[in-house]
Parts: sequence; C-alpha cells; structure tokens
Amino acid sequence: NASRIFNNPVSQVTKEERYLAKRVVHASNYGMGPDRLVELVAEDSETTGIRIGKKQASDLMAKYFFIYPEIKSIFWSEVEREIRHSRILNTPFKRKRAFYARMDDKLIREAYSYIPQSTVGDLGGKAVVRVYNDVQLGQPELGAEFLLNVHDSILVQCLDSTYRETATAVLDAMRIPVTVNGRTFNIPTDCQIGRN
Repeated sequence: NASRIFNNPVSQVTKEERYLAKRVVHASNYGMGPDRLVELVAEDSETTGIRIGKKQASDLMAKYFFIYPEIKSIFWSEVEREIRHSRILNTPFKRKRAFYARMDDKLIREAYSYIPQSTVGDLGGKAVVRVYNDVQLGQPELGAEFLLNVHDSILVQCLDSTYRETATAVLDAMRIPVTVNGRTFNIPTDCQIGRN
C-alpha cells in the first residue's frame, strides 16, 4: 500500500511512508475523516517524529480511495445494506456480530471495521495454534518455543543453529488461506530475526 500511495518501488519505501500508509489505510477503511487521521498521527508523533496537516491527510486519503474505489462503492455499500437490513455482519470465518446501538455514523464506522479486524484477529489465533502445533511440537529438532502473541505478531525463540529453518516454518504456519467472495488469498506475512 505504501508503494502505491507514494508511487515508490517497494524496495524504496521509507519507514515514514510505511507508517503513514498504515495510518491512511486504517483511517480510510474504517470511515474516519482527515481530521481524525491528523489526530492519530499526532498521537504517535512523540515516538515517530511524524506530523501531517489536514491537506496532506485529505490528499493521502483521496489517493487511497482512487487506488481502491471498491472500498466505498462495494464493501461499504454491502456493510451498510446489511446493517440496515439485519444489523448482523458475518466474517469469512463465520463469526457473527449483531449491532444493537443507535443507527448513526459511529455505528456504521464500527461496522466497517468489524469484518477486517475480526478476521485478522481470528487469523492470529489460528496462526498461534498452528505455530505451536506444527513448529514447536511438530518439529522438535528446531528447538522452537512459542513465547508470545501480540495483536498480529508472534514471538518464537529457537536455537541459534536453526533460526532460518524456524523462520521458514513459522511463516508457513502463518500463511492461512482466507476466502472472500469466492476468491482465496493469503494475507502477506514477514519475519524479523534478532538475538533478543
């Protein structure tokens, strides 16, 4: 997304562009406006050193919706139609949620975020089980031990001599197919390796 939003090859995307793209994607997908995007970036500015103004926020969000017009025209329309009809949404993993609050913009924004956030949460849970069963228990020669799951990240420790094989095994375990509207895909995963 950062590559597309900032018109840079993936290999040349900066840390700042990656951060801003992540914020733009979340704010845009969940129906937030440019003012809220500016606030979100400002909340992190002490850590990131990044600030943006309302015009830049508006421009970035407009570019994102230009790249992915189906978010508004298809996904948001389907969510709004289902919320107004039944007040129930289903995820690709068949998790259901009923929305009982007053029908307003806040409820609609919650509905926009429910399916992607719940789906990623379910994927994280499935990945934890697979890493534990397939890597820690299934490949004891790696000396891998599942330690921690935070949001969409998994921390595993292993022997110094097996870190490459362990990383490959963990990435394989985290690649869980998702089917949406008859299309099956995997959400990309990556791995970072360190001594602590």
